[in-house]
Amino acid sequence: MKKEIEKRQEGKMQKKIELFSAFVVVLLALCAFIPIACVQTTQAEKDNTNSTLEVRTLTYNDFDELNRVCTYDNNWCGYATKSGKAVIYGYMRKMNITIPEDATTLVVTIHICGNGWGEGLAGPNNSSAHIMVDDEAKEERINSSMPYHDEHNAYYKYEYGETFANTFNISRKNNVTLTIKMNNDARLDFQKAVLSFIGEEKQLRQLKGVCYGPFRDGQNPDQGIFPSETDIRDDMPILKNMAEAIRTYGVCKGLEKIAPIANEFDLKVSPGAWICSNYEGNEEEINNLTRLAQNYEVETVIVGNEVVLRYENGWDTLTEAELVDYITRVKENVSVPVTTGEPWHIWATHPDLVNAVDHILIHIHPYWDGVSVNNAANYVVERYEQIQNKYPHKEVVIGETGWPSEGLPNGEAVPSVENQKHFMEEFLKLANEKGISFYYFEAFDEKWKVEPNGVGPHWGFYNSSRKAKHSIDSVLPPVFYFDTGNGGYPSIMGIHTGNITPNHDIIVTKMYTGTCPGTGGHSEYVKFWNESWHVTANWTGYTVDLHNITFDEPFTLYDGITYNYTIRTGSYPQINHNRTLPVPDGVITCTEFIDANGKRYNNWIPAIRLE
Repeated sequence: MKKEIEKRQEGKMQKKIELFSAFVVVLLALCAFIPIACVQTTQAEKDNTNSTLEVRTLTYNDFDELNRVCTYDNNWCGYATKSGKAVIYGYMRKMNITIPEDATTLVVTIHICGNGWGEGLAGPNNSSAHIMVDDEAKEERINSSMPYHDEHNAYYKYEYGETFANTFNISRKNNVTLTIKMNNDARLDFQKAVLSFIGEEKQLRQLKGVCYGPFRDGQNPDQGIFPSETDIRDDMPILKNMAEAIRTYGVCKGLEKIAPIANEFDLKVSPGAWICSNYEGNEEEINNLTRLAQNYEVETVIVGNEVVLRYENGWDTLTEAELVDYITRVKENVSVPVTTGEPWHIWATHPDLVNAVDHILIHIHPYWDGVSVNNAANYVVERYEQIQNKYPHKEVVIGETGWPSEGLPNGEAVPSVENQKHFMEEFLKLANEKGISFYYFEAFDEKWKVEPNGVGPHWGFYNSSRKAKHSIDSVLPPVFYFDTGNGGYPSIMGIHTGNITPNHDIIVTKMYTGTCPGTGGHSEYVKFWNESWHVTANWTGYTVDLHNITFDEPFTLYDGITYNYTIRTGSYPQINHNRTLPVPDGVITCTEFIDANGKRYNNWIPAIRLE
């Protein structure tokens, strides 16, 4: 899909400018449509699943240039006394490193000599090591918040036997040059560099959403009574907590305001045009849809909803060929993905429609297919996989799926609040396990809707008063922390070591340190590690965020895995006086605490929260 979009982008800018300048602000004929809106899940964005294509190891003998590097073979510094060791004071450079085919990322892992071989990575305050791949440099800075060794008159970023890694983008490169360079009197006891070449296996990033109709009680599009801008704005904070993006099915009669308002709330949006046999109304929809795509941040544009289904059931006279013409017209004037929404069985039998869209937006409703709630979630996934397997060259997004909370049974499908909750639980679990993107139908009940069996007003998992019907009030996964809870006195600054074992996965961006009342308690340095991995972060001083240390990049602590920690605290942090502390998020243990006076304890755990 992305390649198709890029082709359309070429040469379009002038046409887009001309179209915008010629756009008629006065709206055309009123649109005869049934407008509703959906919170979006789209597959337009991608993540990468990485696989290691090749691993190479470099010793100092493999480098082409050595400048101020003391090696075992030429031990002018007196410290390279072990075979294979090099002490870098200047730089080492390896040129013309060939890149394996399909490699896009290079991870350079520097191994420091083992215990007794030297000093590690050390130097004076504000010295550093630069690991460089061509012109891209990653800095390992040494500062005064790190452990200080009087014997060597240096601060230590890493010590004997440790490793540190940096990642580089090598896309579209055939070869690169690796440079390891010391700055401002830093020095590194180098054992080897391990180069891991990573290839990207493109995978669609799973986004999650729910269908959103803005109509309140007493509002009805068939009667010309539409939601106000205030109604839409009031829904945005609720939707922001429900899902990641929104999609609309109509962009007229005030619904065109949803996209710009969603932009204000940093909520992704995919506007949709309601297309039917009202051709004048269609022109207004298409023009508004194009204008939104050209002037606002949108993820996807959706041309029509169940147009082919309505034609085949005799509910409307707009043909598939006419729908394809509208899709083609929109594609010529926007640079984002273009699709349309249809039930799964329509996509299965209409290859020309598949070819017209950038990705398949599929509706799967087990209730309408008479499937028992006990098998409904599996049924949705089976139909999804059926279409994905039939059209492997196209991305497939579940455009609608849900379960009504009231109404009459349809075959083995029985509406109820309990069954709605059961379906949501099972479907969200399967969707997350399989990485399926979806729009859940729908956020709020809309009383104006009329459908067979009386289920029309009852698809929301919130009622029309914006109250949740059951415990599931979002399709987003819960946010987990690791929180030791509050501590207290006695307290003193020092160095804490121990380990943490979470009982659920935690994505960590920062560490908060609790402070005793009336003090500036904080942490100055933190390190988490195990045998194969480590991460560090440093305090940035007495700023507004003085109680938090923020990591350079987010990382994950995994359920059931034990991680070591070293935390250097300052001032008076809160302390939990326990050797081992079970908390709701797992277990944290103190190995040792050395206070500022050199006293040692085995039952001081700092009050921290990882989030």
